[in-house]
Amino acid sequence: MVTLRVGWQSVPQALNPATDHPDKSDTVLGLIYDHLIYRTLDNAYLPALADSWSSSDSGKTWVMTLHPGVTTHDGQALTAEDAAFTLHLFYNHCKFQYYGGYTATIQSVQASGAQALTVVMSQPVGNIETYLAWMPVLPKVVYESGEFDAGQRIGSGPFTLHEFVPGERIVLQANRAYWLGPP
Repeated sequence: MVTLRVGWQSVPQALNPATDHPDKSDTVLGLIYDHLIYRTLDNAYLPALADSWSSSDSGKTWVMTLHPGVTTHDGQALTAEDAAFTLHLFYNHCKFQYYGGYTATIQSVQASGAQALTVVMSQPVGNIETYLAWMPVLPKVVYESGEFDAGQRIGSGPFTLHEFVPGERIVLQANRAYWLGPP
């Protein structure tokens, strides 16, 4: 086991994507949950769960093709239905005020196959990457009940949460079955 100690000016309190302001926990949540698109340190956008994305109508409708074969930490398939569920949840649920700002211009979201996701915006958006790079994709089967228990931290990211003691420690374990290879 490798121990990495990191100092923060303010520490995560919940590590739950359903908290009102997960900004303090975004770094850790990004290790537990995958995103559709990654933003690099130099502000470039790269494929993540979404292998590709394009718009044929100047940014009003976006079609994404998701990477096949992605599974959650409990071995379930993560599909476009999970991504559509997540985006619906973020723009329709009062618990997700933090992510709601990123989804405010979304008019509709639809999974049209296991790996196909269509996002229709209320107005043309030329940079959908800036909206989607921030949002963790949540497994529908875990979150569809509407109960956002802080103990539910099943994602598809490179690490699983092993232990969390607020203000004291966060212990992550490598996800050896990670779709991009073990971290």
